[in-house]
Amino acid sequence: MTELHKKQLSSLLDNELELAELKELIDVLNDDSVLSVQLDRYALIRAALSDDISNAKGSLLKRVQTAISLELPMPLSSLSHSSRLDMPQQISP
Repeated sequence: MTELHKKQLSSLLDNELELAELKELIDVLNDDSVLSVQLDRYALIRAALSDDISNAKGSLLKRVQTAISLELPMPLSSLSHSSRLDMPQQISP
């Protein structure tokens, strides 16, 4: 786990991560259990700070993967280079 990955986790939770970075981060998260646990910790901290502990149940990575798998495919041509990922405000486990 690098400092860059920690910053990317924070950006992900703040909905500020570029799509290309998100794809890379998900690949890293799938292979790095320590980073995946860190993401869960960050999500729990964020939920606690916003008084929304109900969202902290389960693995955030699994919920993000599930949400992505349920989305309709989007043509790559419709994405601009600087587009940001619009993440749902709440993902149910």
